[in-house]
Amino acid sequence: MTEKNINNLLVEVQSELKAPKSQYNSFGKYNYRSTEDILEALKPILKEKNLALVVLDDVVQV
Repeated sequence: MTEKNINNLLVEVQSELKAPKSQYNSFGKYNYRSTEDILEALKPILKEKNLALVVLDDVVQV
């Protein structure tokens, strides 16, 4: 896969991804989307395009 191809696929994924704000913060009185909401919306799109997402929780000092 070339860099151009992966960039085009990433643009498609970003265009198709719709993750509703299904969570509510009662203290701040606002709706938000959780990481789980985003991942659940993302999985079928990635599967359709034969892509994978790797999530790391390493602590990195910047």
